[in-house]
Amino acid sequence: TPFTDAALGFESFGRSHCFLRRSAGGEDASAEQEPLSEADVEEGKVEEFLHFVRCRRLSVMHIIDCEDGVVELTPLDGTGFEKITLPVTANRLLIFRHDLMRYTFRTGGPSLAMQAWILSEPLAVEFLGLEGSPERRLEAMALTGPPRPLANGPPCHVVALMERMAGSVYKSEDALAMFTSGGDTAVRWPKARWDEEVYYIDDPAAASMGKTYSVHGAFMDFSEVLCFDNKFFNIS
Repeated sequence: TPFTDAALGFESFGRSHCFLRRSAGGEDASAEQEPLSEADVEEGKVEEFLHFVRCRRLSVMHIIDCEDGVVELTPLDGTGFEKITLPVTANRLLIFRHDLMRYTFRTGGPSLAMQAWILSEPLAVEFLGLEGSPERRLEAMALTGPPRPLANGPPCHVVALMERMAGSVYKSEDALAMFTSGGDTAVRWPKARWDEEVYYIDDPAAASMGKTYSVHGAFMDFSEVLCFDNKFFNIS
């Protein structure tokens, strides 16, 4: 809201989901959180959690039920705050700046609480570059594939050169002729790839109707697409 910047020192962007906290007891006392699987990593669970940690600002905790509860607020270095210990009981509301302090919630018996966070605007990420060996860079960019000849390795003897470009360009001579003549190989959509009635409409405002007003492009021959060995190049 427009008022959080002046009142709380940050500009709010939204809030997190509400989490339900309860004390562990009995069989739950020894329960451990399952580690993340590769599928979780691929789905962005790690990035999602890091985004939450970086953007959380104001913690709002409603203590629904609690017996002999204590909350310790420990400020981060450089904030100038002092450590605070607060006794908490049922039906209490605790609000604090989670980006400026850490907290510990301890109870002497069963407890139940709901917690949510006011978030700041997501941080913009700017890619500056990759450091390390060329092999590690390719691995980080998921560009791994057949090994490349090394500059100081055995010589590589090229016996043939072939290209695959739009417009049935298969040889370097064809590519040179196409570029020097100013050709663009633009053709109408191949009907084997897209249904014009579904995606195309002859109207400049086609985007507002969820369609496109362009029906031309430069395409590889369909036979070349079918013959491409994507597994050899490690492309899914």
